[in-house]
Amino acid sequence: SALRGRAVHEIGEEGIGGMAAVAADEEATREALGAEGIAAHVANLNAPRQTIIGGPDEAIEAALERLPERGLAIRRVAVSAPFHTPVLEEASRSLGEHLVRMDMRGPAFPVYSNVSAAPYPSDVPAIRANLEEHLAHRVRFVEQIRAMHEDGVRVFLEVGPGRILSGLVRRILADAPHAAIPLDASGQSSWVPLAHLLAHVHALGLPVDPAAWFERRALPTAGL
Repeated sequence: SALRGRAVHEIGEEGIGGMAAVAADEEATREALGAEGIAAHVANLNAPRQTIIGGPDEAIEAALERLPERGLAIRRVAVSAPFHTPVLEEASRSLGEHLVRMDMRGPAFPVYSNVSAAPYPSDVPAIRANLEEHLAHRVRFVEQIRAMHEDGVRVFLEVGPGRILSGLVRRILADAPHAAIPLDASGQSSWVPLAHLLAHVHALGLPVDPAAWFERRALPTAGL
């Protein structure tokens, strides 16, 4: 994450563009952008009816003004750059130069990439290439989640701030069997939602070892 931020910083801090969320699928979004002659790129395929676009500031402003006239709801996304678009190709190359100097190993278990919507390869050069490509390549989140589900994944844990990804997973999988559980809960101490998450996944039948929870707390662990 630090290298990624450094790579974007190195190409300049001002005026490289922005992003916006369109309440439509990829096809409808591309059709509207083409019809209006707006030079924005499809950046994130987040949900069946949410597509993120990115590009120069003037392109995003044009989209915000004209797409509602075509019946498409759109809102600006608060980001520092048009991520996952060709605008960041220079930053992508810079990130690749940083990644070459990092000691990396193949994954010990399948880790899915939203560039390929498939598990990362096992060889390090291919992993580096995928990570480099990610910065300037569209995010195929819908395809990634569906591929994971097809491969047997049923429980999705959102580990990090917010609950947006859990909501997107529910929209993508709809009535298909799954559980999407966020860790974050606004207004609560971090340990409370963690306890809820552990209880939830235990109820779903996943193995949970609570020993670390009680370690050095002088609490009884008999029967756990």
